[in-house]
Amino acid sequence: MEKVEMYEKAAKLAAERIYKQQQEAKNIIGSRPFGGGDMTDDEAFTEYLAVRINPQAYQQMIQENSKQGRDGRMLVRKELVDAIVKMEMRIKEGV
Repeated sequence: MEKVEMYEKAAKLAAERIYKQQQEAKNIIGSRPFGGGDMTDDEAFTEYLAVRINPQAYQQMIQENSKQGRDGRMLVRKELVDAIVKMEMRIKEGV
């Protein structure tokens, strides 16, 4: 029974380390849903407008920022959804 507990503890420790590394990488890289580089809000808005009018580019943007879940559903990054909502609100307000 000790070996089973030891392996479970090792797996849990490894998972925690991987999670910490992913969070550190995410903080270093940051959230860049459009284009992948550091952009000002105006640059991101301009790029979003260009992507928005092209259905193929819009679909590609969503595919690049999503993955398939275990149950087969498409999982879209929350940062992308938040950015799209922000851009659409900006368009609606006419800014």
